[in-house]
Amino acid sequence: MRLPFIFLMAAVAMVATSTAISTEQPHSLSIGDEKRFLRSYKTTGDDGDDGVEEAEDRRGGANLFALSKLNEMESSVKTFKRFKNWKDYGYTPRTLNDALKSRGVLQKYKGPYEMYHANYYTI
Repeated sequence: MRLPFIFLMAAVAMVATSTAISTEQPHSLSIGDEKRFLRSYKTTGDDGDDGVEEAEDRRGGANLFALSKLNEMESSVKTFKRFKNWKDYGYTPRTLNDALKSRGVLQKYKGPYEMYHANYYTI
């Protein structure tokens, strides 16, 4: 009677461990069935300034020295945003001086240039 009892206990133990293992296995996740949205939408609190920087990034900095942007920068809070864009595109005070001089607007924008030169390392 002891031998069949041992076989019964071994069979019960095998069944119990096989179900315990199957419940602990991770569940597979199906990925790729849904469409992913990679665009972000503006919330109601956005001020709309991001479009200016994105336009500059898309054009490779072609808009960095637009006269409208320079005029806007001269008396605006966007001055340091413009300074950051110049620095991000690799303009040092020396290269900025050359760029403004080549466009013939260095004398007109001497004030913002001097501010950029003074604050270059803190931007």
